Amino acid sequence: MPIMSVVLLIKGPAPATKQAKQNKLKKLIRTCRRALAGLQKAYPKGSSTRADNLMAAITTTMKAAQRGSVAGIDFDWFSLVRMFVDETTISSAAYFTAIDEMIDQVKRLQDGDYKITIPHFYCLQYTEGNRVMTIDIDFRDPQLSFDSSMITHWQAPYDHIVLSQRDKNRIYKNIRQELILMVPEKTKRLAKADKTMSIREAKRIIKKKKLDATGFFQSTGVIRTPAIKREPAGYAVFTVGDSSVRHYLSKSRALKAYINRLRIYKQAEYGQIVGLNVRLIKELGRIKMALKLAKYRKEAEQITQILVVLRDATASRNENIAALESFIMMANVRYLGDMQIPDYDEPYSWMNRVTGAKHFAEELVLLLKK
Repeated sequence: MPIMSVVLLIKGPAPATKQAKQNKLKKLIRTCRRALAGLQKAYPKGSSTRADNLMAAITTTMKAAQRGSVAGIDFDWFSLVRMFVDETTISSAAYFTAIDEMIDQVKRLQDGDYKITIPHFYCLQYTEGNRVMTIDIDFRDPQLSFDSSMITHWQAPYDHIVLSQRDKNRIYKNIRQELILMVPEKTKRLAKADKTMSIREAKRIIKKKKLDATGFFQSTGVIRTPAIKREPAGYAVFTVGDSSVRHYLSKSRALKAYINRLRIYKQAEYGQIVGLNVRLIKELGRIKMALKLAKYRKEAEQITQILVVLRDATASRNENIAALESFIMMANVRYLGDMQIPDYDEPYSWMNRVTGAKHFAEELVLLLKK
């Protein structure tokens, strides 16, 4: 039997999104110019080494945006800003707002600037910016099987970044639409497996059919839905506060996995889990704000990523455990406990806050692992 040749496919955002991307790039260029104008006025070239380094990074980002892609931008912005603040002792100025906006805009653009490569018949490679993940899909199958549960982690050195369910849904949507375009004959089942209906449609179904939702964390639910328009009968999984409702066919593997997760959670000490989760989210919110005010932006961002998972009612048990364990690792005397937080000047007051949150996280891990 001859060896199957390697298939290579490189895809990006659909044409309809290209104009939106151009508008975002233009906005990023304007933000970079604002940040540079403020820095150059306060620190002419040569007057501060750290300011020069920061301006060089912003200039490189702006030129990349002008060329049409910021996929290769991978600066450690936290370190650059921190060293600048340490040297200049300035931590509050208008250009800091522009820098924060620029960092956020770069991240959003990199999330939408993706590439899909198929290096072999048994896997697919997905790239956003400098982050890469490999997903096991057998392209020899007559019908391809793929859902968001197959999206697990980035490859090193980005494997520490926690993927929220929202991230997984975005990546799933990108890959799914490209697979349907590339191999329509092998994705007929995939094209019908997951549909999205609007909140308005879901509310109309709930009201008309008087269907009761089975709630989890009082913010998500599963309801049976009739056929509407071209969409088959199935189930809708909705999240309060979200902009859309995920619709699954009755025999969908993704739906079965989701309902099974609900059942597992309910078999555990449901009330205790909810109470601990709410208290931990509040504590982490306070810790994040204190870190942000004290300019520990990298650590604040890590806490933000953990909060995204804990607040996501559709996140799996393993995702919740991974997020909790990453915080537990941070919450030790030599890391978070050793930071100088201005608002906590009483002896051990900051460490007591961190230790209390760590205790909640440890209790939750024990309950979720049962």
